[in-house]
Amino acid sequence: VNQCYLIFTMSAMTARIAIFLALLVVIDIFYFHLQHSNIFTTETIEKDLVGHDSDQSRQPSEEMDSAGLEDDAKHGIVDEIKNDAKEEGKEEDKDEDFVIDETGWAQGFVGSSESTLISIDDGRCQCELLSIDCLNTIECVVVMKDKSPQSHVIYQGMVKRETIKEMANYLEEDFSSFSSWYPIGKSFQVISKALFREWMKRNKLWKALGNRHEEPIDDKTFDFCVTNSLQGRRCVIKEFKEPEEIGEIEEIAIKRHGNSTEEIKALKTQYKSDLLKFRKNGFGTSPYEYLLLFSHFSRIGFNLRSHILDVYRQRVKTIPTSSLEEENFKKDNILRVALHVRRGDSCGHSLNGYEKEHSPLDSVAQVSGIRMCYETSVYMDALSRIQSLAKGRHLVVYVATDHLLDLMSEIEKDHSKLYRQCTWKYVHHSRDIFNYSHTLRGDSQFIEFSENHGVLGETALMDIWHLSHGEVFVGHLGSRFGKLSWWQAIARHNTFVPFFTVDGHSVCCDIDEACERVAPAITSMENCLTFSRDETEYKTNATEYWQKGSFVRYQLAADEIEYRKNLDPSYQPPKSYNSTY
Repeated sequence: VNQCYLIFTMSAMTARIAIFLALLVVIDIFYFHLQHSNIFTTETIEKDLVGHDSDQSRQPSEEMDSAGLEDDAKHGIVDEIKNDAKEEGKEEDKDEDFVIDETGWAQGFVGSSESTLISIDDGRCQCELLSIDCLNTIECVVVMKDKSPQSHVIYQGMVKRETIKEMANYLEEDFSSFSSWYPIGKSFQVISKALFREWMKRNKLWKALGNRHEEPIDDKTFDFCVTNSLQGRRCVIKEFKEPEEIGEIEEIAIKRHGNSTEEIKALKTQYKSDLLKFRKNGFGTSPYEYLLLFSHFSRIGFNLRSHILDVYRQRVKTIPTSSLEEENFKKDNILRVALHVRRGDSCGHSLNGYEKEHSPLDSVAQVSGIRMCYETSVYMDALSRIQSLAKGRHLVVYVATDHLLDLMSEIEKDHSKLYRQCTWKYVHHSRDIFNYSHTLRGDSQFIEFSENHGVLGETALMDIWHLSHGEVFVGHLGSRFGKLSWWQAIARHNTFVPFFTVDGHSVCCDIDEACERVAPAITSMENCLTFSRDETEYKTNATEYWQKGSFVRYQLAADEIEYRKNLDPSYQPPKSYNSTY
């Protein structure tokens, strides 16, 4: 027995020694690998921040329309950023791969300023995003246009969006997280929020929208889509990382400023640093920076394909067709105004009985069935104010409405002076498209259920692109279509766009909310820009909802405040916050 025990003991010791030696070998191999590889090194983090495919050439599915410019001039921004992606920015603070706390993400919080007050031109002008009227900031917009050519600011915005796309990593799956029935405005509001949040959280973006049939897009009418088997919104929207399609405004910006390789490199280096700081310090970001960057992500998600823009260029018309606009344009003496006049299904297809004044902030929630339309004079009064604030600049008005001929005839007849003094641009869609009476299914009052929903979707895409030309916005910010158009305009001009919203709904407020009553619960820019009742799990009181609107934002605010206090016990919610309503 003793002999057997001794043999067993010696065998066990030998096994322990063998395991110990094996562990030493593994540790040595791991240490050698760590020294001679990029695991956990700043070089790996650099690659992660720049993007896995920074060396891969892009293969756009379509060529951008040249419009008289050289192709290499148009794509110069993309090429420069792509070629230099690895060589610059190594001195930046990239010692960790920053990912936002998962606990906060359970509620969707991605960090932002606690204020919704936008400061412009070093604080000379301010706009409270919880208000419905910020036309007073036009004064500063005009001053900034005089200080720095607007074409240069636009060019810088294009470089920033390309930098975002070059730095990002791309998910393998496509994005389809919304109903195929969603109208254009609502779906692209969802897309804008999703892209911003995913980038903010992980520096990642989806590659493209899902390729599936969707009601708002008639993909069979486009040869390009049929040939390439593209369906739904994928038929009209390019992959997110592809070079963006551009219009006349961007063409001019590139022509004037796109030949400086050194400037592209300098801007790109600066933006890389700024973007990293933004992701790390989102809660300390100014409201203006937050709004501007969010709008750029909205633009990345609304990258129309060239065949849609070809149709747009064919349909856009100008009144008058004189050289007045061209003469003022050469002098940089114009101010573009986006005018969104919402009628049709938004007020039960009524042709009269419109509101004679704009709705105040304390007006009721405009849930389905009690939405309002407004007389033309409401919009013209705002346009007259803009004219007086524009300091002699010629107004070019970009009109989007489903009652175009009636509207323009009324303006010409009842507001003749303003009609003659401005240049008017509109997209000439067939009038029959908006004759809802014979296209609505059954007893429905909503265009989402129209038999020609696909054609209406295409007109919406073109009208959003049209309104994005505006440097000032007049219309309906309670409408998701209106909000999206405003974000697109901010991104396009790479600066704040003053607004006047006739429907009593602020930038931060949804159409089914009583804006003044929910304002105390809008505790941050993140809450302002990315909240949507449809995308939360919060419950509404059905009776209360149809009588008074949605108040679930208070539930979101309570959770957001609790989350922030867990991060920082000294955190105090904004003074305006009230936990009850």
